[in-house]
Amino acid sequence: MKPCPCCAWGDARLGNIIWSDDRAACVTDFEAASIAPPEVDLGWWLMFDRWCHETYGAARLPGELTRDEQRAGYVSLSGREVGDTSWYEVFAAARYTAIVVRVMNRAVARGEMAADQTIWLDNPATTCLVAMMEELGL
Repeated sequence: MKPCPCCAWGDARLGNIIWSDDRAACVTDFEAASIAPPEVDLGWWLMFDRWCHETYGAARLPGELTRDEQRAGYVSLSGREVGDTSWYEVFAAARYTAIVVRVMNRAVARGEMAADQTIWLDNPATTCLVAMMEELGL
């Protein structure tokens, strides 16, 4: 299926959802919103899941869905097939890496971090991106 453009959230992740009991009450953080295929948001969501559980090694909580289960849930709820989301997940990791590098470089420019620091290169975002690219043989 050819992705159709829509209004993409841009920062789809649990930390940007305000919850009321067990339901999402609202979503926040729209500075990265764009016109893009819905898979851009799904890839961002799935990349952060990988980042939390595989890059950081945080165990899944009881009942927490795997990425495959989340992808299947998205298909079921949206009524649209998404196919292989690998490209969108790598795109999300590359975007996140660019954000981290920019933030770290700005901190150096403001004198908040030493100029010889390497966190712009060695951080969880780049670790996640490298792992994904290696997994895909890129």
